[in-house]
Amino acid sequence: MRSHRNYSIHILSVLALLVVISGAVFVLHKTQANTDVLSAQPSTQTALASSAVAARDSQRVNDLKQMQNLFEAYYAKCGYYPGPQIVDGRCSAAWANSPSWYALGGALASGAFAASIPLDPVNKDFNAYHYAAFNRGQSYVLNTSLEDPTNPSLAQSARGNVNGVDCSGTMYCLEVTK
Repeated sequence: MRSHRNYSIHILSVLALLVVISGAVFVLHKTQANTDVLSAQPSTQTALASSAVAARDSQRVNDLKQMQNLFEAYYAKCGYYPGPQIVDGRCSAAWANSPSWYALGGALASGAFAASIPLDPVNKDFNAYHYAAFNRGQSYVLNTSLEDPTNPSLAQSARGNVNGVDCSGTMYCLEVTK
């Protein structure tokens, strides 16, 4: 009987030892998993920030293209882009050439274009997007600054100084000439 008891005590000791070892392995594994999650967190935050920048830059490029489409419709009706002081009966755009984004609303309204002027996704004022017309309304430049200096849209942008408009660095510019 004694050997049976010793055998039971040995089994219980082995089981207790296995429980302690598996508990230690579990704690070590859990600690490693938490460390992995914590170390992965900054890269996740970086990825989220990068995608937010890309989304804002994409909206900026799309906003300028939307305005480009509106300007083409304006040109088709008026024979010139908004900006120069021309009063010809078709469109009374007596609007001084100005890079003011807000002033475009009046010029477009004078051509019977009721359009809302898009605003930058971050700078909700009228100073983030710029427009300037040249050559008596036969050409213009739209520009804005992008956040990502590696944005692929910059490769399609006008570059350098375009009629006095800065199109270098992270400045995205649409230049149109008739």
